[in-house]
Amino acid sequence: MDEFYNPKEPLIKILRQIIHLAVRLLAILMTLVIIWGVIDVGWVLYKKLMAPPFMILSISDILATFGAFMAVLIAIEIFINIIPARGRDPCESCHGNSAYGHRSKGHHPGL
Repeated sequence: MDEFYNPKEPLIKILRQIIHLAVRLLAILMTLVIIWGVIDVGWVLYKKLMAPPFMILSISDILATFGAFMAVLIAIEIFINIIPARGRDPCESCHGNSAYGHRSKGHHPGL
């Protein structure tokens, strides 16, 4: 069982590389989602404000805009949490302890 915690184990090295690649891909995709979401919020808000009655939003329009805005903010928060994962051991816990029993050198600003 100890071979799974050995960082020199070839299978573990390959699995870690796959995880790092997946995190990079998720960061790229999340960036695209954020950009798409911001454009969508701006476009929907523009269309609603330009439709008659001019420059007036109904409650349902405000709630729809608020929902889209919140979705973008959630995407940004997920992105912020993905980025620190790029530089650390994928087996590391949020408290800074690695699977190998020693304290990590990284710093998690939220803790």
